[in-house]
Amino acid sequence: TISRTRLKHGRLHDLAPLVTAGPTPCFGRMDAAILKKKLYEPGNVDEVADDLFTPSTVGGSDDDLEFASDGERSSGDDGPAVRPAASACIPWYMYALTASASLNSMNYGFSIGVSAGIGVFVRRDFELNDMQEGLFFASLAFTSTLGGLLSNTITDRFGRLRNLVLTQALTIAGLGWCSCAQSFSALLLGRIVWGISMGMGMPISPMYIAETAPAQHRGKLTTWVTFAINIGLTIGFVVNWVLSGLPPGLNWRAMTLSGVLAPAAIIGLAVLFMPESPHWLVLQGRGDEAAQVMRRTHAAGEDVEAIIRGIKLQIEEDSASTEVGWQPLLIPERRYRRAVLLALFLPIAQQITGIEVVLMRAPRIFKEAGVAPTEAEQFAL
Repeated sequence: TISRTRLKHGRLHDLAPLVTAGPTPCFGRMDAAILKKKLYEPGNVDEVADDLFTPSTVGGSDDDLEFASDGERSSGDDGPAVRPAASACIPWYMYALTASASLNSMNYGFSIGVSAGIGVFVRRDFELNDMQEGLFFASLAFTSTLGGLLSNTITDRFGRLRNLVLTQALTIAGLGWCSCAQSFSALLLGRIVWGISMGMGMPISPMYIAETAPAQHRGKLTTWVTFAINIGLTIGFVVNWVLSGLPPGLNWRAMTLSGVLAPAAIIGLAVLFMPESPHWLVLQGRGDEAAQVMRRTHAAGEDVEAIIRGIKLQIEEDSASTEVGWQPLLIPERRYRRAVLLALFLPIAQQITGIEVVLMRAPRIFKEAGVAPTEAEQFAL
């Protein structure tokens, strides 16, 4: 639905997602892409609003309306028609792709959870001091930051799926190196490879889901990423508890190697089942392939060609904004200043707590607090 008040007050971004979403909104005689360009031209808001909201065609309040595609119009009707709300049905294929991509996020949560158990036994086996133990835990977080800086370039150049396969292969390599380490320096090198792969892989899951899912369901489906991270954390702590009883020197190696299962499954799914992101396919000029993917991920009857036109228009706008550089971010216009500050503040507030390290050090915290003096109690908590 679209609010006339919001449109009149210049909140065009409330309308933009529906302009490019399917089924194709068709306002009067205007094509969706043309309408979007028209909306962003100064002075056209009132004209577009009058064209969109015509009470005589609605039979009710004009404050919140949805509009029909060409195929839903009655013959001879030139005015803006009203269509039912977009189907709430999500194809099972889209659910399967979302679950497959979310495995990558689950692996991220698992890496944090299982590191808590690994750290307990590694400290004892390699006789680490506090500084070395801190370096062991921090290496994963620090190197994942470096991997995150590389992710965007690799993903845009080689595609979402190829980057996904690459990150999982690096994860398996890092885990294998860690499990075979005979010294602290060798273990640290494996953690560095593991951390880089985590950083490169973290943005892929929400990006892939958002670019593949129907616009009206993106928010719902991308929340799977958050659930997957917490499920991975839980699995990691359960693995610690189950394997903590193994002989010294074998327990933490088994914990480490258990992490290769999810990356191996992701590689198999990426090669055999998951298609490339439609957005990236359009970016590479492979619109026909993108349309084939969308016909399986979107509900029947949605105008896939119109969605692809919207993606192309968005790519053009992104290219134009890239030429501007960092100025809009560093010195935003007054009307965008609050939104930019909020967009910067939210991820900082989320990460500055260092909650990942707190989770990794959970057994040590429980011990120092006196609530779990034995290892069995630490892993049970």
